Amino acid sequence: MGWGEKQLISTIEERLPQEIKESKNIDKYVEPFIGGGALFFYLMNNYKIKESYIFDINKELILTYNVIKNNHRELIEKLSILQEEYVPKNQDDRKEYYLNIRSTFNNDIVDFENYSEEHITRASYTIFMNKTCFNGLFS
Repeated sequence: MGWGEKQLISTIEERLPQEIKESKNIDKYVEPFIGGGALFFYLMNNYKIKESYIFDINKELILTYNVIKNNHRELIEKLSILQEEYVPKNQDDRKEYYLNIRSTFNNDIVDFENYSEEHITRASYTIFMNKTCFNGLFS
């Protein structure tokens, strides 16, 4: 689901099998294009999902979701540091800070296949750029 997926959640939920709606249990959930994950996170918060598999063609997105799953505390720490450094700056200094993060992000060589501590920093940069750039376009 793309933009506006939050507005579709109630419509999708209405179409769930009656057994799932009544039991609030989902045996297996597969999301081929996770995107922002609004439906997945809604279901995770409101249903018991025994197994879940999320996919997307965007390797950066999957890397970020894996960091959230495996190292959310460390990710929050890194994001807090970025926020503490970024927020007090004036507009010109924020731009320079952002451009430095983006340059580092674009120049890093990433091993997407083997999870590592470097993924935590990468995910923090992905989230930072997504939240501080123009219309979510940061490349």
